[in-house]
Amino acid sequence: MPLQGLENTTKRDLLEKVVKRQLSLKEMREAAENIKRKKNIIKAFAKFTGEESWETLQERFPRHATEEKIAQFKGVKVSRGKIAPVSLHLPFVAVW
Repeated sequence: MPLQGLENTTKRDLLEKVVKRQLSLKEMREAAENIKRKKNIIKAFAKFTGEESWETLQERFPRHATEEKIAQFKGVKVSRGKIAPVSLHLPFVAVW
């Protein structure tokens, strides 16, 4: 079920590419998995920051909410449970 959970327009685009022989079935599956991973990373980023959409993430974090930055995390597994707490206490660093 590689297309399950994707938006209808995305499904249609991927299937059209298969019909036009621009993608093999294996490539379509990989593309669908990449889209789902990216979606999960964006969801986790939004949840952690308290934002509700990709657009608001881009406004608030213009240097970090980019396709290139998100792509760096495509191999990271994002669980559906709670996000682990992050300590905001940084070690003391002397500035000279």
